[in-house]
Amino acid sequence: MAKKPSPAVRIVVPLVLLAVGVGIFFAVLTNTQNQNARRQAAQNPPDATTPDNPAPDAPQPVDDAQPGTQADSDADAAQQGAPADDTDTDSDPADVAQPEPADPAPALADATGWRPLEVAQPDVEPASLGSLEPESGHVIEVRFTRNGAGIQSIRLTNHFQTIEGVEQEFVQEASVIPVGTSSLLASPFALERLMVGPNAQELTPMALGFGPYWEETSPGAFQATIVDADETPVARVTRRYEVVAGSHDVTIRQDVENLTESPLVVRWDFNGPIELDQLATSYGQDKRRSRFGYLLPERLYAGGAPTALSRAYLTSRSDTIPSKAGETRELWPNSRSVKSEYSLSWTALTNRYFAVAVHPALARNAPEGAPIDPAFSEIESVNSFALRPKKNTDDGPGLILQLTSETRTVAPGGSGQLDIAFYAGPLSKKLIRDEAGADVLGLDGLVVFNFGGPCSFCTFTWLTSPIHAFLNLIHDYVVFDWALAIVLLVLAVRTILHPITKYSQTNMQRFAKQMQALAPKQKKLQEKYKDDPQRMRVEMQRLMKEENVNFAGALGCLPMFLQSPIWIALYATLYFAFELRHDAAFFGVFHSINNWAFLADLGEPDRFIDFGRAIFTVPLLGEIRSINILPFLLGAVFFVHQKYLTPPPTATMTPEQEAQQKLIRVMMVGLFPIFLYNAPSGLALYFITNSALGIIESRHIRAHVDKLEAEGRLHKKREPRKKKPGGKPGVLERIQAELERKANEQQRARGQGRSSSKGSGRRR
Repeated sequence: MAKKPSPAVRIVVPLVLLAVGVGIFFAVLTNTQNQNARRQAAQNPPDATTPDNPAPDAPQPVDDAQPGTQADSDADAAQQGAPADDTDTDSDPADVAQPEPADPAPALADATGWRPLEVAQPDVEPASLGSLEPESGHVIEVRFTRNGAGIQSIRLTNHFQTIEGVEQEFVQEASVIPVGTSSLLASPFALERLMVGPNAQELTPMALGFGPYWEETSPGAFQATIVDADETPVARVTRRYEVVAGSHDVTIRQDVENLTESPLVVRWDFNGPIELDQLATSYGQDKRRSRFGYLLPERLYAGGAPTALSRAYLTSRSDTIPSKAGETRELWPNSRSVKSEYSLSWTALTNRYFAVAVHPALARNAPEGAPIDPAFSEIESVNSFALRPKKNTDDGPGLILQLTSETRTVAPGGSGQLDIAFYAGPLSKKLIRDEAGADVLGLDGLVVFNFGGPCSFCTFTWLTSPIHAFLNLIHDYVVFDWALAIVLLVLAVRTILHPITKYSQTNMQRFAKQMQALAPKQKKLQEKYKDDPQRMRVEMQRLMKEENVNFAGALGCLPMFLQSPIWIALYATLYFAFELRHDAAFFGVFHSINNWAFLADLGEPDRFIDFGRAIFTVPLLGEIRSINILPFLLGAVFFVHQKYLTPPPTATMTPEQEAQQKLIRVMMVGLFPIFLYNAPSGLALYFITNSALGIIESRHIRAHVDKLEAEGRLHKKREPRKKKPGGKPGVLERIQAELERKANEQQRARGQGRSSSKGSGRRR
C-alpha cells in the first residue's frame, strides 16, 4: 500500500501549483492583449507619421529642447504651410481710379504668403498668475511659456508631493521629448495652429505652436500677429488667462481680430491637458484615465463615468489611441456618442488623486451668479496625441489631448471669440462643488470610486458616494482623525449588517452540528438500503424532516455574499478617497516621533521601516520601498478570524475533505496579506479592523449557538404543520410525496419480478 503524503506536502504542493498557475494566467493574459493590439494595428494601420516625420498638428521640433528657442528659417517655412502662389492678378478699373488710403487693409485674395510675424523674445520668463503662498488666497500657481502662449506648469498651493511638505504638487508641466537630433516641446493648452481662409474649404494653417511669434502684453496675456507677404498685419490673435483667488479654475479668453476687408473663416486647434503623473507604482496599477462628461439629447447631464477610458485600455487599442509618437486618434465624437446623440460637456485627464478637466467658460461680462451653458458646443472634436512611443510611456507623459473648435466666420474689422476654462486640482467633491458652475456642468462626476476595467460594474459605484459621505461625516463631526473614522465606519457597517451575519453564521453552525448529531442514524440507513438508493434517499429525507434538519442551512453563507457589494464599495472608496492622501493616522502620533514614516500617509503603505528608495520590484506588487508590518498583522488576525468562520468538521467528512478545508484556510491567510503588502495603510487598517470585529462577532454568535444546543433548542423537533381546510400541500411536501411514490413503485416492481422468477422455477 502506497504511503500517503504528509500534511505539509499536501499544503505546500498546491500552493506552489497555485503560484505557477497565477503566473501562467497573467502571462497568457498579457500575450493575448499584445496579440489583440497587433491585430487591431494590422486592421487599422496608422498614418505614415513617425517621430522623424511628425504629423501636421504635432508639437513642433526645436533644436535645443528649450522653450523659447528659434528654429532655422527652413523649418519655419515648412511650419507655415502656406499654399502655392495663385493670387488672381486681374483688377477692377474702378478700384484703380479710386485713391488708395495711406495704409490700405489687404484683400483676402492676397492671403498667399500669410505667416505669423516673428517678434523679439526677452530672456526673462513670462509673469505667472496665482501664487504658492497660502497667505495670498490663491490655491494654484500658473507659469507660462511663449511657445503657443501655452502653460509651462501648474502647481497646487496647498498640496505637496510628499508628506514632508517641501515641494508643491504639479498637475501640469510642459514636456520636452527628444526625437532624433531635435526634440518636441509639448505645452499644455498651447495654441498649435490657427486655421484661416476665405471659406471652410480653403483654410490655411498658421503654425503658432512653436516659434518667436508671441509677445507678452501683461501677466497671463499674449498676442501674435499674422502678416501677409508685404508684412502688413491681416489678423491679430490674443490669448488671456484668468485666475481667481481661492479657485482651481483657469479661464482662457481667446480672440482673433480680422484686419482685412473680407470675411475671414477661422478654426482653433489647441492643446488640452497633458497626461498627469502616475503618482505611485506600488499598488493598484496605473489609474490614469481619459474622461468625458456629456449631455443626453434632452440636455440633461449624464456624467462622465460611462465614458471613462483607462490608460491601460487606451495604450492597448491601436484603433483608439496612438501607439507611435506623432500619431493622433479621435476620442470624441465616437461611435457611442454619435449613436446615442451625446453632446460634449467636458473632457479630462485624471490619475488617482488629481484631474485637469476642460469645460465651457462663463460668458464675458456675465452678471454675478449667471449660469454656464453646459453644452461645450464650441469644441468640435477631441483627439489624443502620442508624445512618446507606447513602450516609452513610463519615461514621462505619453499623451496629450488636442481640441479642435468649430469653424467660425469673422466679419471685416470684427473679432472672433473662443473662451474655454479648465479645472486643475484634487479629485475632491467638496472642492469641485465650490467652483462656479460646477453643479451645472456636473463636474463632480470626475470623482468616481471605481477601479475600471472589464469588471468596473463590480465596484458597485452607486454605494460608494453614500459611504464616502458617511466617512466625511464621522471625521468632520465625531473623531477628527481619518484613521479613527475608518475604524468607526467599519464598526457602523458591521453593526448594521449584524442581523444578516448572525442569521447566516447561526444557520451554518446549526446545520454543521445537526449533521454531526445525525451521522449515526445516517450510517444505519446507508447500510440498510445500500442496495436501494431510491429508498435510501426517501428515508434520509424523512429522517432529516423528523430531526428538523434542513439543507437550506448549508446555504447560510449566501446572505454573507449579499453583503459583498458593501465591502467592495467600501474598499474602492478608501482607495480613491483624496482626503486620506498625506494624512497621518491617529493624529500623527507615530510621525511625531522623529518624523517616523510609519502610518504617516494613509494613502501609502505603512512604511514601518522606510528605505527611501525602491530596493527591487515584484510583479503584481510593484516597487518594494519599505518593510510594512500591517500586512503581517492582517495575516495573523485573518487566521484567527478564519477559525471562527469555518464550521466545525462533521463526522461525515473524509480526511481528504478536512485537508482541503485546512488548505483553503492556509491559502486565504497566506496569499491575502501578500497581495496587500503594498496596499495603502488606510486599506490595511480597514481589513484589520473588519477582521478583528469579525472575530468578536463570530465568538458571540458561536456562544449563542452553543447556548441553543445546551437548551435543546438546536435540535428541537418540528411541530406538525396544521393545514388549512382545502389547502394545497407545500413544495417540500409534494417533493416528499413524489419520492415516496417512486420508491413504492420500484419496490412493487422488484416484488413482482421476484414472484415471477419463483413461479417459473416451480413450473420447470
